[in-house]
Amino acid sequence: MTVERLRRLTFVSLDILVLIVAILVTQWFSLGGTGSGYDATTVCMDTYMQQLLYGEDEEETAALASQAAENTESLLDWQQPDSDIETLNSAAGTVWSELDPETIEVLSKTREVAEKSGGAYDPTLLPLTSLWNFAGATPTVPDSDSLSQALSLCGYENLRLNTEDNTASLYGHGNGVDLSNIMRGAGCDAVLEVYREAGLTGGIVSLGNCVGVYGTKPDGSALSVSVHDPAGDDAAQLGTWQLPDGGVLATAGWLEPSFTTDGTTYSSLLDPQTGYPADSDCVAVTVWQENGTTSAALSQACMVLGVEDSLPLLKQYGAAAVFVTDKNEVLLYGSTDGFTLTASGYTTRSLS
Repeated sequence: MTVERLRRLTFVSLDILVLIVAILVTQWFSLGGTGSGYDATTVCMDTYMQQLLYGEDEEETAALASQAAENTESLLDWQQPDSDIETLNSAAGTVWSELDPETIEVLSKTREVAEKSGGAYDPTLLPLTSLWNFAGATPTVPDSDSLSQALSLCGYENLRLNTEDNTASLYGHGNGVDLSNIMRGAGCDAVLEVYREAGLTGGIVSLGNCVGVYGTKPDGSALSVSVHDPAGDDAAQLGTWQLPDGGVLATAGWLEPSFTTDGTTYSSLLDPQTGYPADSDCVAVTVWQENGTTSAALSQACMVLGVEDSLPLLKQYGAAAVFVTDKNEVLLYGSTDGFTLTASGYTTRSLS
């Protein structure tokens, strides 16, 4: 992690740090962290990265996994000088850029979700997210003219990829890629690959709103993680999800940065069609898919599409989802047999 990134993290407000710690504690005890296994906690992607590993050489593997996640961040964070995404954005409208194969794979997966979701998820929203300035000290609601101009520069069709020679380009000046909302999913992918190569029995990595699971416990039983209750306090649990097939859970909705002005709260989860925060029947959605980049992008798209319109998209990917709606419903789609609702105050049903 660079000095600049450490400095940025140091100035995160106290309430956000309390939120992160509360989430960390909730997830940790749901993972059974007090039992056998090796645990490690570091900082990556502006959050705590928590690992629980079962197998041989756990400490060494945890260190390698941390390095892999940091490398993913150094490739995908558009705010880091000389990152692949910063290089791509700087060359917008001019030349094609040769990028790391990991970056090309992530861009390819995000562009695919953008296409299949009809643009409900879009990796090219940097002109829009920069305008709202959610990551800055003074986020603001843009005026309509500025919003229209920013929207005209967005569109996943502007992202062009050549997977054979690992090059990419953006069609016009002012186009820009922002992968902030899927970067932690990609980080989980990098960590799980380290676990596989190390031959671990099992392992879990938690990166903020994304949790990756590999293998099983030493006794062969499935690993389980906690799903947050958006209606409760920071440590509230909606339920637990047992994941015998591993993969990555990505949650969208409850952890998105936001700000309040004139009595209205604005979420950074933006609808690419309107440029304003997504407004659907979803309060939060947790998506499971074997790939973390895909899972994170799908969770963002589902928040924009709403429950009904999300189902055909999820079906294409063989993904499963737990929706929390604005009617206090918990709706289950796909292979959710491992999910157990523990919170009260919800009605629940399965979707076909």
